[in-house]
Amino acid sequence: MELLLSVVRRLRDDDRAVIFVSHRLDELYALCDRVTVMRDGQIVAENPMAALDKLQLVTTMLGRTLAAVVHEDSALKEANLAKRGATAISATNIGAGAKVSDVSLDVHAGEAVGLAGLLGSGRTETMRLMFGADSTERGSLSIDGKPVTLKSPQNAIARGIAYLTEDRKGEGIVPKLSVRDNLTLVCLHTLTKRGVVDVAKQREIVRITGDQAVFAGSADTRIIGRQSAEGFACALACDEPQFAAAR
Repeated sequence: MELLLSVVRRLRDDDRAVIFVSHRLDELYALCDRVTVMRDGQIVAENPMAALDKLQLVTTMLGRTLAAVVHEDSALKEANLAKRGATAISATNIGAGAKVSDVSLDVHAGEAVGLAGLLGSGRTETMRLMFGADSTERGSLSIDGKPVTLKSPQNAIARGIAYLTEDRKGEGIVPKLSVRDNLTLVCLHTLTKRGVVDVAKQREIVRITGDQAVFAGSADTRIIGRQSAEGFACALACDEPQFAAAR
């Protein structure tokens, strides 16, 4: 970023006109002489950069005082906390290798929890640990308040946990199988008797799932999403975007 700023400064010093669009305030103060603030498609303020401190700039962008924003955020947080249910899945100080260390996370019924971080921060590795795809070396997991040991994804699925992987094609589906077979992978054991799949039941499940489950995104994502719906997941973990949603 510093390289870009130095190039823009050189252009400015050569008497070039520069319009620098950013929501990063430090960049604006480091580079700009004047600032124009837009909100809802309209210009709401034009000032010399030095005439506005960061707090004034933020409140101008928001159209509300900082105190009002803090109050609204606090009220919304309290309302959400009041609506959420019991803890559906909980991780306490889980870790494995150097990628994940002492991660604690609670997801309650009826809430969505975001897990954010840069590439390589351990987000995906944390989801894999909570789904049993990788072995947890430290810490503990619980589902519905009961301690569990997830030695495999099958253990997690049996306990109502579903996982939409970051690599949908590589890890989420079996490319050589049909859409029908992919959609029913998660419940295939209930459709098989003596090694033979009940195709009629399989088709009925696909029909019901196709009618009831609505998922946006690529075909791969929709297939994996419907796998999760057919498995009647009590907790859903999605990688890219990352979120865990419990019901």
